[in-house]
Amino acid sequence: MKYCVYLTSYKGTKLPSLYIGSTNINRIQQGYRGSVSSKKWKSVWKEELKLHPEYFTVEILSYHNTRKEALEAELIYQKQHNVVLSEKYINESYAQIDGFAGRDVSGSANPMYGRGEHVTLWCKNNPEKVTARNRKAALTQWQNTNTRENKVAAMRGKKKSRKSLTEEEFRELQRKKSLISKEKNAIKVIHNGITYASISDLTRATGVSLYMYKKLYQKGGSHL
Repeated sequence: MKYCVYLTSYKGTKLPSLYIGSTNINRIQQGYRGSVSSKKWKSVWKEELKLHPEYFTVEILSYHNTRKEALEAELIYQKQHNVVLSEKYINESYAQIDGFAGRDVSGSANPMYGRGEHVTLWCKNNPEKVTARNRKAALTQWQNTNTRENKVAAMRGKKKSRKSLTEEEFRELQRKKSLISKEKNAIKVIHNGITYASISDLTRATGVSLYMYKKLYQKGGSHL
């Protein structure tokens, strides 16, 4: 199948006069004039095509062997004529497959404009339906084995609040915190290739005092 880049000219008064697109040759031969998807011009384009097809003429600008080649050529033509910013062209985006690249989607021109407000209004006016929908969604999730197991595991892993702890649990928690803090803040020392968690541990194990450690080790003396 062969492909092409085409230029559609419009002679009416409700639209800009030009449109650049790409498609296969067969569609052009069958009378295809292009598809406009922008919110600004879509409905007007369809209406004019329906009521005044004689306003539209199509000229093929280039021929291509693949759809990809046609899209690349379409993009080149569009950028050469700066179609997105030009008042002469209906195009509001460049030929790309990743959504709204190049198109003016600010304010009311955005395809999602107003949808959030409509959803909020619908939820406000239909509280029972919202409750039923949420309940159904939660039930569906809970019926999924993996989802259920993950939720249960997460609930089991949650920390208890201070108010819900027993006195024994609270003391154990404080003891663990103390050990963690001690380990984190301890000044580790090395003696004869052995690492000690603190000076106290060194003294208990070897008899080396803090004074001796500071004098002989920290001030540049030989290893103890």
